[in-house]
Amino acid sequence: MTLSHDRSDEELVDAFIEGDNKAFSTIVERHRTRLTTVARRYTRNDHDAQDVVQEAFLRASCNLHSYRRESALSTWLHRLVKNSGYDYLNPVSYTHLTLPTIC
Repeated sequence: MTLSHDRSDEELVDAFIEGDNKAFSTIVERHRTRLTTVARRYTRNDHDAQDVVQEAFLRASCNLHSYRRESALSTWLHRLVKNSGYDYLNPVSYTHLTLPTIC
């Protein structure tokens, strides 16, 4: 059996889609530091940057099955962090919205 840390991002994506939650934990460990740096550009503080990254990883875990592999996983995750950072900077009034179910 191959250790999660020895597998490529593509192999980890496949494993997660097949039900291996540890594979996603490895993805998080592998990319968290760099993505937090990206998030800090939006939030200007570590606490909110962690929230932005957590939101991006939640979106990733719910949508990894739709990752098309046209670019590297790191690029796709980077885009999710940028989108979450944008949402952080431009909050929407939630008075007229219904909350979606998670995943």
